Amino acid sequence: MPYDMNTEALRRRFQDSRDQFPHYGPFLDFWEKILQVQHRHMDQMELPVVPAADPRNLLKVREGFPLVPFQEAAVPPAALRALFMEILQTLGPATPKISPQLPLLTDWLSNRGLDFQYWLAQLLRDDGRAFVREAEACGLDPEILLFLFLASWKPFLKSQARALEQAAGFDWTVWSKGFCPVCGGPPLLAYLRDDGKRWGVCSLCEFNWNLPRILCPECGNADPQHLRYFFADGEKGRRVEVCDACGHYLKTIDLREVGWEPLPVLDDLLTTHLDLWAREKGFRRLSLTDQIV
Repeated sequence: MPYDMNTEALRRRFQDSRDQFPHYGPFLDFWEKILQVQHRHMDQMELPVVPAADPRNLLKVREGFPLVPFQEAAVPPAALRALFMEILQTLGPATPKISPQLPLLTDWLSNRGLDFQYWLAQLLRDDGRAFVREAEACGLDPEILLFLFLASWKPFLKSQARALEQAAGFDWTVWSKGFCPVCGGPPLLAYLRDDGKRWGVCSLCEFNWNLPRILCPECGNADPQHLRYFFADGEKGRRVEVCDACGHYLKTIDLREVGWEPLPVLDDLLTTHLDLWAREKGFRRLSLTDQIV
């Protein structure tokens, strides 16, 4: 199931984070606005119909194939445009990096921006460099366009994951891959729950699944001699797990130690220092777009 919160719980979690991590204040304000817009739109979305009893779907899960690959997710152009525009209008005027691009982005959205599948194809081509070239050809900052593109796309993927959570007949316990069983995305991070099991959280649809403790999600390495983890002093609840075989890392949060309710995007932000440490050591993050811009 995807992690989710109602509006009031979301507000409390962000306020608690401001109290505990005041140096993240501006970033917390920024992300709270985004999540509020995403939640409003998700509440208005009709969940897609999932034919759970279809033997082909059940077989895909058993055989280790994502049920609805993210490239095939249904995204209504008008709804995507409305979400993109609201995120842009909410962030743009008050965000120095986005504000100068506001007229160009609005114009882009009115024209080529409606062709979602085209831009997704560019994102997946040539390690994302095609997306960068196309954005620059439109006079846009590729990093800003990518961020807004992903922020607008995510609620549709989460809606799909929510529908699958409610569908009967799927046995997710048979899944032990390093990628999401719903859309095939890589994990954003992982949580350790009360039972000690590690649960991966998809970076795209936020579905979570049982991710074996001794497994690198990137290369499948299960040799404990090549899997290590590190944490900062006084932070046993937040750690970075690295694979010496492929050089990738995954951040993991032990919910038994931190005592907070999971909120993946926020928890990813509050562990930014682990990203910096891992990159300084030469490790790379598991990400659909880690080579882009």
